[in-house]
Amino acid sequence: MVKGWLLAGLLVALPGWAAERDGEIVASAPCAARPQQSYAEYVKQAKRRGKGDVQAAVEEDFKAKAPPRTYLLTKEEFAERSAYVGFECLQIRYLSDGIEITGFIWKPQDAVGRKFPLIVYNHGGSGGPGHLSPWTSFGFHNFLKAGFVVIGSSYRGGSKGRDEYGGADVHDVMALEPLAASLGYIDMDNQFMLGRSRGGMMTYLAMKQGFPLKAAATEAGNPNLIEESQRRPLLAAGLGFSVPGFAEHREELLRERSAEFWPEAITAPLLILHGRYDWRVQAGTQQRFAQVLEAAGRPHELRIYEADNHGLTMNRGDVDARVIAWFQRHLGPAQNASR
Repeated sequence: MVKGWLLAGLLVALPGWAAERDGEIVASAPCAARPQQSYAEYVKQAKRRGKGDVQAAVEEDFKAKAPPRTYLLTKEEFAERSAYVGFECLQIRYLSDGIEITGFIWKPQDAVGRKFPLIVYNHGGSGGPGHLSPWTSFGFHNFLKAGFVVIGSSYRGGSKGRDEYGGADVHDVMALEPLAASLGYIDMDNQFMLGRSRGGMMTYLAMKQGFPLKAAATEAGNPNLIEESQRRPLLAAGLGFSVPGFAEHREELLRERSAEFWPEAITAPLLILHGRYDWRVQAGTQQRFAQVLEAAGRPHELRIYEADNHGLTMNRGDVDARVIAWFQRHLGPAQNASR
């Protein structure tokens, strides 16, 4: 216990020393095996998500429609992604501001002597590591198959540090750049970022803080927390709990987290994907954000999926394909030549 207090004291006394170690991996191990699941169980679970979204809307006094259909992998695609042949998942702990953060690396098993473009994945939700798992998107199988390595952070929260919903927790994303450089198999000239839901905000903030990206993509990201927190009292309550100083400086703090107010900070070509049925973030908010980006001269594309929801569960196959194509379009010359 004494040693723990001494270390904490040193970190406070030597903030520069803590920053110099940002991205340092302190533990790494293979991810737990993917739970066995039949194709029928997968189909049942996938269809259940639409009903869950409707129930979540009811809890916030909104009316929502379940997508008329849900995107499903074929049996062959499900078998291939479940087998995960040629790829591996590593669960890591790395340092950010002296705090140990949980993260994951999804990569080819054989990376020796090779360089891969990187996708930094920013997950949605809040409150700790439970929103990112080793087998998110089947271990990002289709992204790895397309030639990328994917790294994701669970952000601080839970037992390690405090999730500030776009505050100091953004450092946990920024620390992934030196972490990636330390791996030896990442092409640091070809870094990309994908953010889903809250992860969209994290992506915008990472660009604002200088993360060097060739391109970025967001799915159901929120560019205006002021507007959405006024529309959703439960969101505002959650922000009040997470964001330090929220009661005293609400609008200022939400503006700092809302990319619509600082489009000049969107430094990479941006793909915005959204569902018309999304009750958490209105499609109109994204359309206005696109207009703001256009006025600021920021390259972007906006795709609104009619009749789809926050998770884009009706068009997941097309969504992933568009993200991969967007990143491939912006690969640097060396990676394009090697393809």
